[in-house]
Amino acid sequence: MSDKTLSLYTLPPLPINDRNSDTALHLAALKGDLSHIYQLLESGYSVHSVDEFGHTPLDLAIHYQQTEAACLLVKQSDLINHGVRPLLLALNTKNEAIAKAIIQHSQFDGDLVAFRAFNLKQVDVLNFLVSHQVAMPMTKTLLTAKMLAHRFSLAGEMNIYPEGKPLPVSLEGHFNQMTAVESFLSFQAYVDYLKKQPELPQYFEAYTHTLEALRFAATSYNSANAYMDKFYENHLSSPSPLFVPSGWDGHAVGIVIFGDTLYKCNRGEGSDSIHGIVAYKIGNFQGFDEALFDKLLAGNGSSYFLQSELDEILALTEIGRYEAPPQTVGNCAWFSAIESIHAILIAEFTMLTNDPLQGESLAHTVYEDWQNFDLNNSIQHLQEIGSTKEQQDMISDVLCKILFSQHDANDPNHIDRALYILNHVDNPADLLKSLDDPAFHQSVSKAIEGYIDIYQHSHWYDYGYFWLDSYLDMFNLGYTNQTYEEYSSAVNLGKSLGELVIQYPDILYPTEISTNNDMTHPLKWEDIFGSHGVCADKPTNIVEISYSSNSFQAEASSPNNSLLPASATTDLIAPLIESPEFAKILI
Repeated sequence: MSDKTLSLYTLPPLPINDRNSDTALHLAALKGDLSHIYQLLESGYSVHSVDEFGHTPLDLAIHYQQTEAACLLVKQSDLINHGVRPLLLALNTKNEAIAKAIIQHSQFDGDLVAFRAFNLKQVDVLNFLVSHQVAMPMTKTLLTAKMLAHRFSLAGEMNIYPEGKPLPVSLEGHFNQMTAVESFLSFQAYVDYLKKQPELPQYFEAYTHTLEALRFAATSYNSANAYMDKFYENHLSSPSPLFVPSGWDGHAVGIVIFGDTLYKCNRGEGSDSIHGIVAYKIGNFQGFDEALFDKLLAGNGSSYFLQSELDEILALTEIGRYEAPPQTVGNCAWFSAIESIHAILIAEFTMLTNDPLQGESLAHTVYEDWQNFDLNNSIQHLQEIGSTKEQQDMISDVLCKILFSQHDANDPNHIDRALYILNHVDNPADLLKSLDDPAFHQSVSKAIEGYIDIYQHSHWYDYGYFWLDSYLDMFNLGYTNQTYEEYSSAVNLGKSLGELVIQYPDILYPTEISTNNDMTHPLKWEDIFGSHGVCADKPTNIVEISYSSNSFQAEASSPNNSLLPASATTDLIAPLIESPEFAKILI
C-alpha cells in the first residue's frame, strides 16, 4: 500500500443529490443485520443514501467487515462511480469476498477503477484486478506500453484516454507482481525459441531451472507460506533457485536463494550504491521462517530491513559481487527482475560446470542473448494489442520514443526493431525522416528491400528444401541455418514491408530505391494456397510477382527461380520432390 492510504474520508465523493440524512439501513448494515436489511430495502430505503459524514450503508458494511451484508447491498444497488468507491474501500479493509462481489457486478468498469488506482499509486488494487483477470483492455494496453518503455529505459510521459479524454501518465514506475509475470513470460518465450532450434544449447537444464523459478514467483506471489514450503523443498533436496520479488517503499529489488547462497539483485538509484548482484554465504538457516518471507514479499518495508536487518537475521557474509549500471528511470522492478535472472543463471551454471569463472562467463553470455531476444520479441508480438485507435495511439507513442532512443546504423538489432516499429506507427516515413539520421535511414532501407526480396523469392516448395536440409541431412545444401519458422517469419515480414512501401514509397532512402521494374520473382506459396502452412497439392502454374516501389503485379508463368545455391542442381532435387516420401510431408 502506498503512503496515500485510502480511508472513508479519501474515497471518491458521492453525487450531491444522494446526500440525505442517515437511515435505519445504515444501522442495519453496520451491524450486519440481514433480516432488517431485507425488510428496509423492501420498504423503499435507498442503498445510496448517506449519513452526515458522507457514508453509504455499503460503506459502513464494508468498513465494519460485515461481509454478507455488504455482498447483499452490492447485489441490490447500482455501483457508484462504476465500482471505484466500494472496491477501493473493500481492498483497503482486505476483504476479498466483498471485492469479488463488486467486480462481478454488471456495472463494474475495470478501466475506470484501474486509472484511479494509477493516479493514487494503489499497487494492491492493480494487482487485484490483474490477478482476477478483470476486463480492462485500455489498462492492459497501458501496462504493455509501460513494460515496453521500461525494457528500453524510456523516460517521460504518454497519453491514455479514459472516457476518450487524453490524460498524461508517467512512463516511470511499475509493480513487482506484474513484472514477475512479465519476466516469466519473456523467458518462457526464449526457452520455447531455443527448443525449436536444430540443437539445444549446452547445459540446457540451467535454462529450464531458471524458468521454473520465474514461474513460481509469477504464480505464488504474496504467499509467504508457499515460499517457505518451496524453500524447504529446495533446501532438503537438490539445490533449486528461489526468486523473491521484493523491495521497499518506492523501490524494487530481487532476492535469489540457491543452496547456501543468497543474492541481492538491485538496479536502482538511492539504495546502498551497489548496482547489480551481491552474493552472500548464508550462515543461519534457522532465520528463514514465514514472517521473514512475509517481509520480503511485502515490498514496502524499510530499506534498512533488506540492507542490514536481513544480513543479521541470516548471518550473511559477502562472497562476491557483479556490478551493473543502475536504471535511469523508475523502472527498477523490471531491471531488478532481469538482474535476478542473471543471478539464477550464475548460480546454475556455476553448479553445472563446477567452475565459478566458467559459470559466470556462460551466465553472462546467456543473459545478454536473452536480453536481445526479449527486446526484439516484445516489439514483434504487438499484434496481440487491441485494435481501437486509443490503444494503438498508446503503443505508437512508446514505439516512436524507442526508435528515437535507439537508431544505430551499425547495430542489426536496432535495424530489426525499426522494421517492426514502422509496421505499428501511423506515419512511418515521417518518423524515419524526423530522426534526421541518413545513415540509419539508409540501413533500414536496405533491410526493407532485403526482406521484400526474401518474400518475392519464396516458393511453395521451400518447405521441402528446409525439410531436406534440416531433417534428412542427406545433402549439405548449404541453404540455411534458420528454422523454417524463422524463415516463414522473414517471409511474412517481407510481405508486410512490401505493402508498407506501396503505401509510403518515400519510406525508402532516395539513393536506395530500386528502379528495376522488370525483375520478376515467383509468388510465395501462401498466396497460392491461402495459408502459410504445408500444402497438399502442387500447382500446375506458378504465379510470378513483379515488384516496384509503387505496386505489386502478378502474371502466370512457369517457375524459373530457385533459392538453392548454384551447386545444387535441379536434376538432384527433382526426383526427391516427386518421390512418395516427400509427398508425405505435404499432406
